[in-house]
Amino acid sequence: MLRTLVVASLLVLSAPSHLLAQSKWGVAVSWTPEWKSGGPFGDALEGEGTTVDFSGSDFSIGIARGSDAGGDWGVSFIRQTWDDGSTLDETQVECNTFVSGCFTFGEKSTSQNVKYNAFYIHKFAPFVTIKDRVQIGMNFGGGIGSFSGTFIQEQYDISTRFVPGPGGGTIVGQQEVTVSEVEPKEVLFAPWPIAKIQVAAAVRVAPGVKVRVAGGLDFPGTSVFGLTGVYLFGN
Repeated sequence: MLRTLVVASLLVLSAPSHLLAQSKWGVAVSWTPEWKSGGPFGDALEGEGTTVDFSGSDFSIGIARGSDAGGDWGVSFIRQTWDDGSTLDETQVECNTFVSGCFTFGEKSTSQNVKYNAFYIHKFAPFVTIKDRVQIGMNFGGGIGSFSGTFIQEQYDISTRFVPGPGGGTIVGQQEVTVSEVEPKEVLFAPWPIAKIQVAAAVRVAPGVKVRVAGGLDFPGTSVFGLTGVYLFGN
């Protein structure tokens, strides 16, 4: 995430001086209808014996500075809504220890009304402009925020008891499950970052108005489609 912020800052500082001179302040609004865990971020979250199944959507609004002919950057407040039922599953099944069958051990955490709020820095860097109207480039962004809501945590354990019988008896296992509500910070590492590295295409629909679509890495997963509108004052 820190590397993303550095890259975004360098892109801003390296913009041509004539574009910076033409830059204007404005507002930016973004919406991602769906993101899902997966990609390199998902691989980083999934350790041995761990399965991650997160999904959700996000909405952001903030200030922007840019130009019609160039890109834009800004700072926004973003709210990420996690789908109920998103899970972090760290359970395993053992079938070879007890004669009484297979048993589950470990813990499984399931989201309930979880939301993530953060301020983040974002940058759109166009690489190609087509007919002075369509721009192709990259989105970069990063920030740190906090969660609200809860996770329902199921803790699976195995208790044993001795049953007398032929040959000295046997040890029988019994499944035990403890259910509790915990804060997101007890399930996910804190502070929790947000990061976006996406391929993007923008269209100038009017002076000072751009509409942009993007898709790519969207921590903690990937998004296929996101929509951003930017309005620059003074046009």
